[in-house]
Amino acid sequence: MAVNLQYKISSSNITNPTTTSTSSTTWQTISVNLTETTGLELKEEFGKISRIPSSCLRLLVAGKFLKDEVLLSVQGVKSNSKILVMPAPNKEIIEQGEEREKKNQKIEQIKKAAELLAKRKDGGSSRLENYYFELTNQNGQPIQLAPSDRDAIVLGLTLSSKGKALADEGDFHGALEIYLQADSEGFSKCSEHILEMIDNYGVLCLDIVWLYFKLENPSFMQDAKFRLHKARQSFQRAYGANFSRLSQLRDGGCAEMALIARLDLMEAIFSYHQQDYRKARSSLNIAKQRIQELIISEIELEPILLLGFTDSEGRIALRTCNKNIDAAVSFLLERKEQRAKQKLDEEERQYKRKRQIGYGKTSSGSLVEVDFVDQLLKLDFEERLIAEALRQTNNNIDDATHILLTQPEILEIALLKQQTKKKIKLTPSEQDIQSIIDMGFSRNLAIGTLEISSSKERAIELLLNGKGIEKVVENNDQNTITNDNDNDNNNPNDNQLEKENNDLNLTNSNNDNITNSSNLSNSQNYSKVEEEIISDVSTNPDQHLDYTLNEELIILQKYEAFLNSL
Repeated sequence: MAVNLQYKISSSNITNPTTTSTSSTTWQTISVNLTETTGLELKEEFGKISRIPSSCLRLLVAGKFLKDEVLLSVQGVKSNSKILVMPAPNKEIIEQGEEREKKNQKIEQIKKAAELLAKRKDGGSSRLENYYFELTNQNGQPIQLAPSDRDAIVLGLTLSSKGKALADEGDFHGALEIYLQADSEGFSKCSEHILEMIDNYGVLCLDIVWLYFKLENPSFMQDAKFRLHKARQSFQRAYGANFSRLSQLRDGGCAEMALIARLDLMEAIFSYHQQDYRKARSSLNIAKQRIQELIISEIELEPILLLGFTDSEGRIALRTCNKNIDAAVSFLLERKEQRAKQKLDEEERQYKRKRQIGYGKTSSGSLVEVDFVDQLLKLDFEERLIAEALRQTNNNIDDATHILLTQPEILEIALLKQQTKKKIKLTPSEQDIQSIIDMGFSRNLAIGTLEISSSKERAIELLLNGKGIEKVVENNDQNTITNDNDNDNNNPNDNQLEKENNDLNLTNSNNDNITNSSNLSNSQNYSKVEEEIISDVSTNPDQHLDYTLNEELIILQKYEAFLNSL
């Protein structure tokens, strides 16, 4: 809804002799939609009025300069707000250029961090790679793809999530740039037959066209036809011809129809600007019917909210169930139970992976199979020896069992060598040291053996078998941690961060390991950007369906008026 703002243009500090400006000494009025207009778009309007390049202007409201990429409503601009339009000094113009350069660098960082995340498979095999993506279907089941296709889709989805977050913040320019990267660097590098199986690429194409339109970008006319075609093609493949598969799911109701409604609207607007008014009217009528059917009023939403569900959950459930409140509540409860089960399954899978990371890699580079460890634990072998046997035999459970039965000392020696090589010593408790001294062993022998053992019992076993090690006194021992209890790294803790986005699950491995900073991989340089990306991946897999459609209805009515005036 448009409101009136008051403005005054100041011509002070204008030093460009080639620019003719129009200044005003009294307050003038301009009509603006606060929820659809960014600071930059308003600046461009004043540029036209003042005949000063928008890049040379700055807008002062209530003592604060408006930010270019943020919506006016978000910046506190209200009806009848007074705006002082001022020329930017040369220094500020330079700073704006520097700011644009910083933004370009940030986009490049986002792309690089997303590429690093996309290449981590099965959670990555490194203890330092805390985050990774896994592709799943909407039932939470992992999807196996060729490595190149997997990397392309994950990169596309990752960048799409970041773009969506920027768009929600009102940074449409930044969001569009990231969306285009998601296409060119991600989805476009995926096999065509894979893209035909998912609707994610269609959603991206529609999001790009939507931002073209919002920004009045010239590419709306140049690129929209191709992208709208791709979006419709993608949705028809995923949902069936005429989207019949959607209408059959729940007695004609389906939340995905919100995507189709926006697609119909964008096709109508494109046809209008192509002066194909007949097609524009047809598409606009279809869009109008869909939008009116899908808009959820506050009254319809209220019973769902009273049960503790969110606006988003309520809208999607009511659309899915044709606005039947009882059916919508049943749908939400069923979905809640399903996702709780998926979360438990994911937690179990993550715990299993953490154990794998703790056990380390086999000689061929694979992670130790946890299922084999569990099988051998039932035979009363020590867990640390089992892990070493599987590492040495490349997860061959028969060979590992044979070594455990016939040559366990080989495993002991290997573990001792590894412990010595790591140079990480566990500081034993004084109580454990004294217990061993009381058995007749020297203090240095007690401390040295406890430092390489996972427990006091293990240290005693080594000492009784003549395999104890005396402590070597070092002047600079900087790699010491306290071990009052058994703190074996073979049992990593089970903290985790789980996020989902449609077919995308994101998990934080949170490995608590002793590491040397000199061993950090190059990917750690992007850890902060990775965390930003991860925070932008929605926990709601249906987020891309949650359009209120209020803005779409306003736009539809605007173009309906245009057509009626012809």
